[in-house]
Amino acid sequence: MLKIQTPVEHFENELAEEARLFALPDDVHVVHEVRQKDGQDAHWVTVTWRGRSASAACDGALLNADMKERKRINKRAAKWAAYQALCALTGQRQPWGSLTGVRPTKLLLELQQKGNEADFVSFYGVQPAKYDLARQILDVQKQAMRNVPAQAICVYICVPFCVTRCSYCSFPGRIAKKGEMEAYLDALEMEIAHASASIRAQGVPIAAVYIGGGTPSSLPQPLFERLLHATSEAFVDKNEFTVEAGRPDTIDRAKLVAAREAGVTRLCVNPQTMVQATLERIGRRHTPQQIVETVDLARSLGFTSINMDIIAGLPGETLADFCQTLKAIADIAPSGLTCHTLSIKRGSKLHEMGYAAASTEVAQMVDQARGLAQTLGLEPYYMYRQKYMAGNLENVGYTRPGHACVYNIAMMDELRSVMALGVGSVGKWIQGDRIERRPNPKDLHLYLERINTICRQKDTFFQQEER
Repeated sequence: MLKIQTPVEHFENELAEEARLFALPDDVHVVHEVRQKDGQDAHWVTVTWRGRSASAACDGALLNADMKERKRINKRAAKWAAYQALCALTGQRQPWGSLTGVRPTKLLLELQQKGNEADFVSFYGVQPAKYDLARQILDVQKQAMRNVPAQAICVYICVPFCVTRCSYCSFPGRIAKKGEMEAYLDALEMEIAHASASIRAQGVPIAAVYIGGGTPSSLPQPLFERLLHATSEAFVDKNEFTVEAGRPDTIDRAKLVAAREAGVTRLCVNPQTMVQATLERIGRRHTPQQIVETVDLARSLGFTSINMDIIAGLPGETLADFCQTLKAIADIAPSGLTCHTLSIKRGSKLHEMGYAAASTEVAQMVDQARGLAQTLGLEPYYMYRQKYMAGNLENVGYTRPGHACVYNIAMMDELRSVMALGVGSVGKWIQGDRIERRPNPKDLHLYLERINTICRQKDTFFQQEER
């Protein structure tokens, strides 16, 4: 059991997240105190575990900092003190140091802009290899985003249906019941129309459109074509149009032809693994050979930007199994590769089973994937982290130069606003340093019931919410 003792109520979550980085199995007691040191707040943290204790301190906010900045600095200082105490107690250090947030590259960019880039290592404790990775990603992003107007918006469309539910999945994917797909398309087309009208009224350029899920290609052919047509007609002036065709058992020539005719410029064909036994273990109904055949078919129809996703740490997989997947990916040579580190989310079957991946082996898998990307001439261009990731590692997208997905960069690092459509999607309106989240209902039936209200919200997407 984890016990947090702190005089600052909203620091409890941050200190708890710091302690969870070290995955200590028994009772852990974290005591946080704020004392004065040389006229400044100093954060003292003592961690007790198995009868042993370690303490560390870190100076807090400068006296001349404004209130918002003081709060941020104090929070980070408390986390840094906790991290140092935990390192002393366990003898461990984490690859991303004390960072627990989703977007390390966003923090590094902020530090660069303030002239404090060295803090990424010295204050946050990020290991040199991860620092180099983050720096490389920022360099690639600057190049990929150089012609994307600052006021441009991205559009995300969610299709929440799948043919089976993978054991690791916590996304809003569901096996459709009779009539659900048709009803959903009816509502989604309404929302698409309102989103399009709102964007046109503002005269805002569209940077990218991304149809994800779920598995969009799980829609029957007529509904898949309806969605593609509605999207293409609503968002005409898009430079990038991505569709996730993640599972080869949902893709055929007719659907790929429809995607090509609708102007789709980028496909995601996501095997997750190229080991048959693992595919069966995680609940997939296709073979590695079907993945190869799907990519070959897409290329024969003119698709040149094809991304493939893999996951490090899947249940039952060894490093040798993962290397088998990498060898198969090398033979395919896609224009993009995303290596996810398994994250055990509460909504997944793996969480219910109590599964935990071996951190050391997963770290080796991630390193092997990066090596393959370099061999294939792919460079890292976006990265994000999640809670409960094996080894406290990261998800990294690699791309061939000129094939970076603008939507992924803009959304992951919150560089452009996102108009999100469909059940469970979350839009973001970005105005300078201010980010307002615009979520849709996660429940399908609630989404259908509220579609008129949701459409009105799209009409006012660009208006600032009152606080």
